[in-house]
Formats: sequence, structure tokens, C-alpha cells
Amino acid sequence: MIFPAPYYGINYAIQVGTDGPIKIGYSGARAEGRLSELQRLSPWKMHIIAQWPGDMLTEKALHIELGAFRIRSEWFYPTPTVLAAIEARVKASREKAA
Repeated sequence: MIFPAPYYGINYAIQVGTDGPIKIGYSGARAEGRLSELQRLSPWKMHIIAQWPGDMLTEKALHIELGAFRIRSEWFYPTPTVLAAIEARVKASREKAA
């Protein structure tokens, strides 16, 4: 598999409602902008549950790691494993920044 060159930005997790699917993605700008784009296309309320510095490669690595929990494309079931993986990325980015 060939990945595009990394472009530094934000990795994010956006969830539908409080217990719905989670989109794990990347934005070269702000996660809030991506949320706004997604929200315009969805009848369901979404919110950002996490964001951390990253790039396209770290996004793809997390998609691969969580492949067993994938619903479709960049959407994942909100399982404890998925939530723990997201929290681990946020924690690691905070530790790196400190």
C-alpha cells in the first residue's frame, strides 16, 4: 500500500450523538471546520470527542489498527477498544507536548 506524503495537521474523532459511530479522520486545518462540513450533510447532531496533532500517515495507521471495528470507510463502532485507542493518541500527544 502506498500512502501519500505526510502533511502535518490534526487527527480527530467526531461522533454521531453520544453513542453513535465515530469518524476518525485528518484535517490540514481545524477539526471544527471538518465537523461543520460533515454536519451539513447529516441529519444527526455530531460533536468532536477528541483531536490531536497528526498527519495522514497516523490517521491511516489508526484505521488499520482498528480495522476490526470499522463500519465503513473512516467510520467505526464506538467500542471500548476504539475509545481507548483514541484516548491513547490524545494522551501521547499531551505527553509529547509537555
